[in-house]
Amino acid sequence: MNLRASGLIAIMAVVALAGSALVWVIAQHSVPAAGSGHDAYYLLGLAQPMPVVQLAAGWQVLGAIWAVILLICVLGARLTNIAACENGGGPMWIIAGLAIAGLALTFFSVQLSIDPYYYVAYGRLYGVFGINPYDLAAPIQVADETMSRLYALLHNPPFGDPYGPGFTIFAGAIAKLESALDVRTQLWTWRAIGLAAAIVTAFGLARMLRKLDAPQRTRRLAAYAFHPVILFEAGIGGHNDLLMVAPAVWAFALVDEYPLVAGLLIGASIAVKYVALVALPFLVIRAAKSNRMAGILLTCLAVALPWLCSRPFTFGSAAAHSAAAIGSSLMMSLNWLAALPFIRGGESGAPIASWLPVLPYLGLITWPRAIQFALLAAFAAVFAVSVARYARRQSASDLSRPVAALIWIMPALHPWYLVWIAPFAARRGAWGVYAGWFAALGLLGYAHEGVVPSPANDVLFVIAAIAILVLPIVAARVLPRWSPEGLHPGPDVPIE
Repeated sequence: MNLRASGLIAIMAVVALAGSALVWVIAQHSVPAAGSGHDAYYLLGLAQPMPVVQLAAGWQVLGAIWAVILLICVLGARLTNIAACENGGGPMWIIAGLAIAGLALTFFSVQLSIDPYYYVAYGRLYGVFGINPYDLAAPIQVADETMSRLYALLHNPPFGDPYGPGFTIFAGAIAKLESALDVRTQLWTWRAIGLAAAIVTAFGLARMLRKLDAPQRTRRLAAYAFHPVILFEAGIGGHNDLLMVAPAVWAFALVDEYPLVAGLLIGASIAVKYVALVALPFLVIRAAKSNRMAGILLTCLAVALPWLCSRPFTFGSAAAHSAAAIGSSLMMSLNWLAALPFIRGGESGAPIASWLPVLPYLGLITWPRAIQFALLAAFAAVFAVSVARYARRQSASDLSRPVAALIWIMPALHPWYLVWIAPFAARRGAWGVYAGWFAALGLLGYAHEGVVPSPANDVLFVIAAIAILVLPIVAARVLPRWSPEGLHPGPDVPIE
């Protein structure tokens, strides 16, 4: 059995490396037509230390990457079937598969998002030069080869740091350690960090699942470890959302025995990205179940850590403008779909009424902005109901719901946001199916920035956005009824 499992893991790594080479060849033959307005940007991306593929001439690059990830997932499913027969050792084989296949993916030939370039830039500005990355209003006057290479994509000054202060401090420490290394190595480090965070999350889920029998524990852990969005984001994307999710998962894994440790962990998660605040009330309720004072202390620690991390920085108008810019960027989301009639009609920038006030940083109240406010109100209602229900019964369904709702109301439905809900794929039943499908289909979101816009592609973007939002609901309502496990439901949740 060990030889078969080892062989499959080796094949997964070979597929990742061979697929990387194939994608690189395809990317070099996917340059948009000369004079199209996109060819120069595309070639600029390919020439970077970690080549970036955006606005390709066709769907070939995305299709090839998705095919590589899908094949690794298929091999992962085969490995899961073998590992499930291992007495007690199945989960370790799953984590080993994630680690080795993920490591191979970290050497992938292309990048679909430029976010890791920002991570290196923010870390270097703060950790090496002592510059506040939250206040980048004027060009940066430092003679640095790394920053000069990054400016090719990010410009000078870069977009203001939109992440939590804990992340910026961490990025600064990494940059300080790597200050003498080349740009490609510094970019690769963020892939390695993403993979390490995914592995840490897998160990956290394994702890939550420890009371289940070995075969079920193995299969449910594999639903996370060999999930397409985890393999892609951990190995290729390198997004810091994985760095946010890992401590949050461990906070839930430890909250019953060690509520104060859980408070520090969720505080670390919030310090990376403030959206992790959505999990805090659920942890507090869980901790206060047996000891009210534990819930109070957990809350204090969770709030104190991000506050302490923020002390080295000044958050001025530049930071607020960065947040407002992110909130105004609509792409592949429910907000975008609902606002399309106004966008296509050229009315997206017009105020609903002349007498409405101009909001600080947000500007005029347009129809797209009004839709955004309505979605925020809907999320607030879902969140309040979910917290109230969790206080009564403490079911993971009540945590899954606001996480899904938060992704639904984001102005741009970036694929890496689906990392937030991916751990719930380890659940049984409808919510497990929903989380798995939603996170997997979320990779379609790369189409909007990965393929040159055209009338035909614009229609496909709309179809992809609808599929991301609708198909997981259909799957969640239909598939559990067809599953043999659905006839014999076992323990509901890895987070309970």
